[in-house]
Amino acid sequence: YYSMLDRWKNIHNNVEVKFGIEADLLNESGDVCMDIQGIISETIILSSHPDPIYSGDPNKINLGYFNAIKRYHDKITFIGHPCSKYFEEYIDILELTKVCNKYKIPMEFNCANFANNRTNLKNLKIMLDNCNQIYVNSDAHTLNEIKELREIGFLFLSKNGYINNYGEQS
Repeated sequence: YYSMLDRWKNIHNNVEVKFGIEADLLNESGDVCMDIQGIISETIILSSHPDPIYSGDPNKINLGYFNAIKRYHDKITFIGHPCSKYFEEYIDILELTKVCNKYKIPMEFNCANFANNRTNLKNLKIMLDNCNQIYVNSDAHTLNEIKELREIGFLFLSKNGYINNYGEQS
């Protein structure tokens, strides 16, 4: 029997690989799918993805986020790709940021989405100007993307004054 956790076990070096779940927001009631084959992780990334995953009214996706955060704030590690273009015309990023700040939930700066033009830049600026905590995440799907995508994200943050002097040699 080959378990889900065995699939991600690192057998190559001493780097610890942690199992995490990108939990899907399902509807405006705040229902969330946060397990894989019955396994719940200590790392829960609350994200929204278009139909058929989010089956609620897109006009009420903010309500879905707010309800999910109220219900599961003690389990959510961070909010995944809140500035993606998936629901850009429906997301009130300022209100979502305020709710995340209230519950001390970080928001993600998704470097893969940013590098691949899948980020609403207006929403990203609002989020970065107002959030208390962010995760800078490569969202890499291959090993070589990890460094490259984070580099792109950190350079953007540095050039726009969110961090100081990233990448400068002393």
